Amino acid sequence: MMTTSAGRRYWEAEITLSEAAAAIHDPRRVTAPYDEEPLDLTVFVSCYNEADYIVDTLDAVGRAAREVGLSYEIIVIDDCSRDNSRGLVADYIAAHPEDRITLRANRINRGLA
Repeated sequence: MMTTSAGRRYWEAEITLSEAAAAIHDPRRVTAPYDEEPLDLTVFVSCYNEADYIVDTLDAVGRAAREVGLSYEIIVIDDCSRDNSRGLVADYIAAHPEDRITLRANRINRGLA
């Protein structure tokens, strides 16, 4: 898969951290957060009772990113769906192990992703 460097230029900066911030942040990771796992795009998909649409959404996002040659990840946040959305996403992840997809399933409905 071809990756671009346009996203990496975005992170070029001088970093100054307080001692407290340095205790939890690696300055190199702040200026080059994706050097170890290069990513050009992170897509957040908010999901609440989206069983009819979620698989098509994941397909569309992946297809679009691949068409333009971006390395990407998809983070799906399920807000305690009452339909089978969560199961469909889990099945999709199992069927597409080569894709970077994370499912976060809220334990209680928060009204937001």
